[in-house]
Amino acid sequence: MVGYSGTPLARKLGIKESHVLFLDGMPDAVSPDIDALAEPGVAGSVVRRLPRSADVTLTFHTELAALTSRLPMVFERTTTAGMVWVCWPKKAA
Repeated sequence: MVGYSGTPLARKLGIKESHVLFLDGMPDAVSPDIDALAEPGVAGSVVRRLPRSADVTLTFHTELAALTSRLPMVFERTTTAGMVWVCWPKKAA
């Protein structure tokens, strides 16, 4: 799905077909744009359990304490040139 800018979310986030994409704690109900990231062909592989190494991580949180405790492990498992994106619901901030 394409957002209002016309650019697919995977491209905006820098996700390539060769990447390991880790969807950390992704809730069942998310925006169709985010849900589309798990479709075949967007990333080389999409995982929902903490991998040994990930190129791109989207980590979903609603509490600062949970985010604070999770980030060190996510950073440790992210490749040197990788990216970590924090997903926070608008009304939770």
